[in-house]
Amino acid sequence: MINVIKNAEYYQKKEFHRFYPLLYPLANGLTFILNLDDRAR
Repeated sequence: MINVIKNAEYYQKKEFHRFYPLLYPLANGLTFILNLDDRAR
């Protein structure tokens, strides 16, 4: 049973690391757009 929980945690971490590189540019783009919006005002 403990093994199953450890496997689930491992897979969650693996998924997170797969999506993290996508989240980073997304956050960068968002701050970039917000900065442009501030400059436009």
